[in-house]
Amino acid sequence: MGLQAPPFDAPPQLFADWLELKASVTDQRKVWLVDIERAWEATRESEDTDFEGAEKEFNEWLRPVLACIQRRALILDSAYPFQLDDNGDTLSYIGVLDDTHVGQAVYMLCLILSSIPESEIVDKARLKIPNSTRDRFQACSAWAAAAVIGGCAYAFGWPRPDGSDFMTALGIVYHDSMGDKEATVRDEPPPGASGAEKDGGIDIVAWRPRVDHASGKVYLLGQVATGKNWKDKPVAADIKPLHDNWFVFSPVSRPIPAMFIPYSIIPENGATVEDQLRFLTSRFGVVIYRDVLPRYAQEGFEAGTAKLAQVHRLQDFASIKKYVERVLKLLGGPK
Repeated sequence: MGLQAPPFDAPPQLFADWLELKASVTDQRKVWLVDIERAWEATRESEDTDFEGAEKEFNEWLRPVLACIQRRALILDSAYPFQLDDNGDTLSYIGVLDDTHVGQAVYMLCLILSSIPESEIVDKARLKIPNSTRDRFQACSAWAAAAVIGGCAYAFGWPRPDGSDFMTALGIVYHDSMGDKEATVRDEPPPGASGAEKDGGIDIVAWRPRVDHASGKVYLLGQVATGKNWKDKPVAADIKPLHDNWFVFSPVSRPIPAMFIPYSIIPENGATVEDQLRFLTSRFGVVIYRDVLPRYAQEGFEAGTAKLAQVHRLQDFASIKKYVERVLKLLGGPK
């Protein structure tokens, strides 16, 4: 099952994704950029004058693509499973999928989740993303949330692996796990509730316990979105109904809203990534995206494994690793 290059006038982030995927599934585990130059020249010669690259030299076109890759490498550090050589001639896949390189596996899961659905890179009719894999990204997001907040995290979104209903899960998080008695969950659903609530729009609950175990902790409520429509799902609208309806005494600590996505941020209208993030943060709260999430997930996983914090669903790593390995093989990677 091959990979198809996106159009040369696609956003640099999308072309960087394709280079990464291609490097990870070749027998040599690398891509020679000179081969991309040949394809670019052939495209420029065959296209009409409306082709955006017609007036550019290859290096001018390539510069923002390499800048995107270099930015990811700088931010993610050891959680980035690719490497550009010193001359910028090749991009190599150096991924190690084991429990000491959790961030690299999480990066590959993010790359798969954002490249396969609704993409020109992979034939989505032949390789679909199962809901179980989307759910495992929620586990990765919980690990990342623990690191972002410097504390504990629980993957609250439905379906929960333990099968707990909404009110039971609230009790597990706010009574059993937090243990600071700041909030009291109702014994029964409030009047007017459907009785079929699943997660109330909340996928991640994270908190940093105080040393006196009192109210006033740092507290985060997040949404996890793996679909392209993630901008339609701000979590802020779900926070007040959760607090107002489902607690006898609602949390007095003000939660930080957050959004967890497997995508890179693609700036609009000439903005920088930082400009775009500032704009998105005003609506979604803390945006944890692919260029930062794997590193945070690695840190949160390590804290949970060392029992420095309560971090939920650490056991999901084994299935995440197996899924990534299987997809890379299906795409033609090393057996």
